[in-house]
Amino acid sequence: MPEPDSAPRQKQENINDIYRIKGDYAAGDKITGDKVGRDKISVHHYPPPEFPLDNLPPPNPNFTGRLEQLTAIQKAFQSSQAAIAITQTIAGLGGVGKTQLALAYAHDQRDAYDLIWRLHANDPAALDGELRLLGMALGLALPLDDAQAARTKVLSWLNGSDKRWLLIYDNADEITPQDLRPCLPGGQGHVLITSRRPHWSQAQTVRLGVFTAEEAAAFWRKRLEIGRLGIGRTCPEPVEGSGIDGAESPISNRQSPALAELAAELGYLPLALEHAAAYMETRGKSAAAYRRLYRERRRELWARAEPPDDYHATITTTWQIAFDHARQTPGAAALLNLCCFLAPDDIPLGLITEHAAALPPELAAVLADELARDDALAALQTYSLVTRTDGTLNIHRLVQTVARDQMPPETAHTWAEAAVNLLKVAWPFDEHDLATWLASARLLPHLLAAIAVAGQQNLETTDAALLNGKAGFYFLYTASEPAVARPYLERALTIREKALGPDHPSVARDLNNLGTLLQAAGDLAAARPFLERALAILEAAVPNHPNTAAARRNLDRLLAEMANDS
Repeated sequence: MPEPDSAPRQKQENINDIYRIKGDYAAGDKITGDKVGRDKISVHHYPPPEFPLDNLPPPNPNFTGRLEQLTAIQKAFQSSQAAIAITQTIAGLGGVGKTQLALAYAHDQRDAYDLIWRLHANDPAALDGELRLLGMALGLALPLDDAQAARTKVLSWLNGSDKRWLLIYDNADEITPQDLRPCLPGGQGHVLITSRRPHWSQAQTVRLGVFTAEEAAAFWRKRLEIGRLGIGRTCPEPVEGSGIDGAESPISNRQSPALAELAAELGYLPLALEHAAAYMETRGKSAAAYRRLYRERRRELWARAEPPDDYHATITTTWQIAFDHARQTPGAAALLNLCCFLAPDDIPLGLITEHAAALPPELAAVLADELARDDALAALQTYSLVTRTDGTLNIHRLVQTVARDQMPPETAHTWAEAAVNLLKVAWPFDEHDLATWLASARLLPHLLAAIAVAGQQNLETTDAALLNGKAGFYFLYTASEPAVARPYLERALTIREKALGPDHPSVARDLNNLGTLLQAAGDLAAARPFLERALAILEAAVPNHPNTAAARRNLDRLLAEMANDS
């Protein structure tokens, strides 16, 4: 393994020398701008790794079938003699099991690799942070104030390493192939991308559709434990004949066709079959009874609205049954509602439980009672609405979409606001405390999700402005990317001006941040009116406040820089 280069990359514009206003003026925060006493940490070293190394979740015991796709992936990787990384894409609709297929391949071939790493690629802005975490696990010396340089160092290690590695870029739905390309390594490793996008240049595509009838039958057998426990316990008729694939089982001739018919009616969608199996198993329903309930619910739903495409109809109807039963447990629906306004993957349970006071009373009360909290979580897990692994919750993005679509407007507004409040109090980032960088990277997808749903709900509060400002500040500081930070800072200014008026002292913070961002980008002329307006607002409102003096220093530095450049 090549020795990591510990020399820090020198930047033309060091973000530590850019001065901005932090925090919320109304909350008593001060404008910062002085160099004195600022720590300058440019590189951090991490301990060397021990191989084999991976960050895979445990194997899915219910994974079924997909032998053709697993074989195709393995053959494509093994048959290539190219001296560059081999990239394959698993493409298909949401809910067909793209991630599960990629993870199953990784577990099956674990002994063939020294390094297997899964990166969440659903958010382009956060992908550099995912690569940084990989670099930390590899023990690389990474620059802290230059995301591109850190990314380059990680990719360089992969390019030059003699280790056998596999990277999984998971849920690359919102990122374009052009945007993902700079984040892909070279070298002689393997790359798997899962995405709803079917077209990826320079990548072999494995198309993943719904189950075949045979795979659906095998899934029912494994998931419902037909061969061992049998779902005949829900069917009084005697056992006749053999089970699925010729194996003896307590499944009846009547029950086996019912399962086949149910799978067909659910469109053989793996996620829909999983929800149906969870319901039948926990509620003691036969396939025929579930199918009847499914049909009745579907007609009820479609009586009120035009049916969308078949895929969405299947998901909506199947999940509606689970939603209704989850609501019977106090707090379960509230917890589900909150999760629908966060990022779908890796929701830290501690994020919710440790900041319960920031949440609506109906959820806060349940979270404060350990038994009630366990019951609510169990209800959601029972119907496969969420999964829980190592202190985190995961919810399928289509569950989120369907649940949000069914909420009355006032309910959606309430839970969007709850997500904003939660991230406002939980967001830990402090540029001087390295420990908060990793914690912030893990929470970043949830911060961005809360910002997104706030926008969708037209939530224009000072808290929404504050969250946008936090995101912009994080990207400006950690990634040194003004173009990424700018939309968040502009949105913060727009919301705050609308909520407080254009001359409120708190607006000066957003003006100052935008001015220093433009200064960091080298657009000094564009930065000037923002800093001048920020100072004018503060001089009129609080002429003797320390923030006013800091804003004056910021403008003086800009004018001095402009004079030097002229």
